[in-house]
Amino acid sequence: MIIFYNPHVDDFLSGPLQFKLLRRRALKKYGFLITEAIQKGEQINICYDHTCSGLIPENIFRHLPNFIRFLFTFFEFRFWMKVNKLTKHINVVKFKDLDAKNHLLLAFSYKSATGLFSERVDLFHRCKAVIFHLSHYFISTKLKSYNISKIKNAFLAGDSDFTANPYFKKHFGWYEKEFLILPFAIEDRFKVSKEFLERKEKAIATGTFHDLTKEPKGWLYKDFIKATNLSTYHPIRKSIYMSASQLSETIDSKISYYRDYDAKNFSSVSKLFKVSQKSYFSIDIVDLYNDYQFAIIGEEVTGSPAIGALEAMACGCVVFVMPEFYSGYNLVEGRDYVSYDGSIEDLNRKIKGLAIKNAIEISKNGALAVQKSFSKSVMRDTWIARLNNLI
Repeated sequence: MIIFYNPHVDDFLSGPLQFKLLRRRALKKYGFLITEAIQKGEQINICYDHTCSGLIPENIFRHLPNFIRFLFTFFEFRFWMKVNKLTKHINVVKFKDLDAKNHLLLAFSYKSATGLFSERVDLFHRCKAVIFHLSHYFISTKLKSYNISKIKNAFLAGDSDFTANPYFKKHFGWYEKEFLILPFAIEDRFKVSKEFLERKEKAIATGTFHDLTKEPKGWLYKDFIKATNLSTYHPIRKSIYMSASQLSETIDSKISYYRDYDAKNFSSVSKLFKVSQKSYFSIDIVDLYNDYQFAIIGEEVTGSPAIGALEAMACGCVVFVMPEFYSGYNLVEGRDYVSYDGSIEDLNRKIKGLAIKNAIEISKNGALAVQKSFSKSVMRDTWIARLNNLI
């Protein structure tokens, strides 16, 4: 049995209450794990505890008395189920019922590998295996690695196989078990609606990027900054953003900062919650991709691929990527995408040098590859199969 751990505290699977209150869009990057289960009439197994909250910041929550934490999470979890219309679909698995022979616990390291981690160790060890998905593992990386290393039945997973990534090897060099490739799925709305030759003969660049030197809670990013000497997770996005005017002949940029870092009267509290993605999300991204022959999204330097790259591919764009970030995807260089070395110079050269006949074929092949392997139903089955292999 696959059990989700504390899914109410972040937006990986559904909308946390914090996002509802702030009217912030929940990305639900892996939301298909819930929606597909509901569509098939299956129960969603969840185990939650009182070590984490989606409403109260961790630095406050950890100092609350146990009974208050217990009561708060009890009502928070139930309200989360109600708001997300999940009440009748969820089977709550209690601590005492966890089975070391048959239960797999799926946890997202973003919050499950930090905070009151020592209070979770007994729960984790009551399962056959705990799979820590490393989405956003660039935050407090050293702490997450240390904590997870103490869990003898822990397995690591990610959007792609980034075990060869230098940042991963620096912090998780101790890990020797199988690394599970558990990617995102692409929404059905991303599809081809315009013929390739009817599109602009240019590339569209999309996405947001951080300036970690201006982020609140700067200590969360010190491991990343120290290891990479970078101030952003997406250096190619930053390069395109900074050089947009010089690149206008070949690339139109919709890239923006993650936050409005220069806003006046921007308190430290509001910085934690306010992001500048509202205007980015207001773009009809499907129509935008269908207006262009080419696309560049830009991967995370810590190893994760860009979901936007596959979304653009599904819309028929010829996507330029660095292949090492898509390890394990069964996508073929030159057939499904065009590779480049991560530099603006090589990117420009590849865009200008691609023959139209080859571009049309790559456009068709890439869209078919995403449709075949990255739909929500297929990807949910992929996750289930790979996780069940551990039993």
